Amino acid sequence: MAILHTARENKNSVKEVMRIPVVRIDMFKGRTLAQKKVLVEKVTDAIVEAVDVPKESVTVILRDIDRENFAQGGTLFSEKV
Repeated sequence: MAILHTARENKNSVKEVMRIPVVRIDMFKGRTLAQKKVLVEKVTDAIVEAVDVPKESVTVILRDIDRENFAQGGTLFSEKV
């Protein structure tokens, strides 16, 4: 299986290489560093197994979201009980 890469230039005209696949995970703030490490390891392992790519090609991006910045059904999660 071929490893896919995409190149782009950043604001300093330096060529960067982004490895594919990229997994983005949005979740509410509050997880510990230990929990995030376990999550990243398990997600990486699952991608490696599922799509047969080298571990080094998997990028995982975690985004912590404040409950006040996320709503569902017209209600902010910070207002839900």
